[in-house]
Amino acid sequence: MQLLRGYWSLVATVLLFGGYLAFEFDVYTDSRDASPERERGDLLRLLTVSSVMMFGFMVLSLRRVLEHARERTMRNAAEFRARAVERTDLLTGLANRLRFEELVADALSERAKYGAQAVVLFIDLDGFKPVNDTHGHAAGDAVLREVAARLTKHAEDAVCIARLGGDEFSVCARTAHGVQHAMRLASTLLEAIERTIPFEDKQLAVSATIGVAICTDEMQSASDLLKAADSAMYSGKRDGRGQVVLHGSKPQAVTWSSPRVA
Repeated sequence: MQLLRGYWSLVATVLLFGGYLAFEFDVYTDSRDASPERERGDLLRLLTVSSVMMFGFMVLSLRRVLEHARERTMRNAAEFRARAVERTDLLTGLANRLRFEELVADALSERAKYGAQAVVLFIDLDGFKPVNDTHGHAAGDAVLREVAARLTKHAEDAVCIARLGGDEFSVCARTAHGVQHAMRLASTLLEAIERTIPFEDKQLAVSATIGVAICTDEMQSASDLLKAADSAMYSGKRDGRGQVVLHGSKPQAVTWSSPRVA
């Protein structure tokens, strides 16, 4: 509505300007039979008033253009912030599941460009619920934020790091060295997560079970990779937790033991 009012104000100004010019021109025409001095005076008045009104019209038009540009910029910025919020986990600042799946899809579409496979790690924290129940939600939030920071620091070649919800995280990375590189990355992240987390006067401890899935001919979508990594993670949970499990083409999973941190 504000935009329409602005346009109507310009239209009204143009109509008034045109009407006034027509009136002045009519007066000037009627004064053609007058003395040369009066004719020159009328012409000068017509030119002066026309110039002033034209300048005012230009200023008003420029002002409306600038206002519209500012409104458009503010609207675009607001839309960008809204899209960012929709795709961001507010507690950790990481991507959420929606954004993660979008970036994994982009990584899969660019495999030929980078000459590397996409690998997805599904990370579920072990021992998070006892921390939350014993020390409170503030401690739980501190653990989630610290885990997010450690994943961000140690995830080499990461395309995206996300908190999927609760105590579940995921990492998408590119690897040109296949299984060994993917498992080494997962082992590094597991070791980083297992370091104690200071909170107030306490040292909080959690571990993680990590499922790993590498893009293959059978898994060429973001949802396929995430489901495969999730399945591998649950295999690790059943087998004792605190480990890295690789999803293979066969039903069984391959387990990679992570070094423990004292």
